[in-house]
Amino acid sequence: MFRDDIRKNYHGKCFTDDKARKLFVEIPKCGSQTFTGPLFRNKGYKDNNWNTNPEILDYEYFAIIRNPLQRWIKSTVELMFHHYEHSKSFDNVRNVSESLNYYYNFDDFLDLHHVPQYCFLEGLKEENLTLCKLEDKELKNKFNQFFDISFEYPDRNVTSNIEEKSVILDMLNKVLDIHYADKIYSFYKKDFELWDTLN
Repeated sequence: MFRDDIRKNYHGKCFTDDKARKLFVEIPKCGSQTFTGPLFRNKGYKDNNWNTNPEILDYEYFAIIRNPLQRWIKSTVELMFHHYEHSKSFDNVRNVSESLNYYYNFDDFLDLHHVPQYCFLEGLKEENLTLCKLEDKELKNKFNQFFDISFEYPDRNVTSNIEEKSVILDMLNKVLDIHYADKIYSFYKKDFELWDTLN
């Protein structure tokens, strides 16, 4: 499911505290920017990878997943926003939003942010994994408790906080019909199944 270049650079990517023997799995567009900051600042976590350091697979892990459809939408908004930043014109974005094949034709194009979430968990020991939903109202408390920190989390890179992204989201929602939704549900079948296992 990963392109070779993405697998090389991102599969197994995590943050660890060797003393506490704990590990945070970074899944793109699942709040990772919000949650990695306090680990680096408060606990001294470091970049790691379980493919190159398999001994860390014996640690306890924490990972966050998101509703797969919402993740795809927000990931696509992010990519469209980069089109806007490049041209400073919504016309460029509007053309892209009206031809979504570029983003949902997964056989030809699969950006890092569109890689299914379960792929980032491959290789981990299920019994060591604490998995939470991004939408869980108690997520921040669970995160603090797991990593033994006390931190108030600002929401970073939130679409509604950036006017241009809100405009792009409106464009996208107008063209996201049932055809696209069916394709997304089919492609992310494993992610939806994983999502359904959580309360």
